[in-house]
Amino acid sequence: FGIKVEYIDSCFGNKNLERIESYGDDPYYNIAFHYLNRMSCIREINLNKRLEKIFDIKDKIDGVIIYTLKYCDPIIYHGGFLKKLLKESNIPTLIIDDDYTLSSKEQIRTRIEAFMEMLYEHRENNI
Repeated sequence: FGIKVEYIDSCFGNKNLERIESYGDDPYYNIAFHYLNRMSCIREINLNKRLEKIFDIKDKIDGVIIYTLKYCDPIIYHGGFLKKLLKESNIPTLIIDDDYTLSSKEQIRTRIEAFMEMLYEHRENNI
């Protein structure tokens, strides 16, 4: 797709591969501090923290893709709420609803391709 992913905050993203920063000489403390203070599952995250992270990188992004899992009410609620706030900030947003199976893979691919085309046109018109 030609996408550069700047940030993922899903429960199943690359969050578990983040670099652990050093907060002192004790490696066990560093590991514990990292895992206890990182952004966890959306059910446990303050929505304002998610928004802060997105707005911190606002100048680095062209758009936001919100991936929501069917039957996970917190993700669905936050997804719609985030889209509304991002729209108010003129950040193009795509919500993808999925049931985490491969059956909708091609539909998701088509929607992302269309979103990327829209972002490209938006960028070209604003340069």
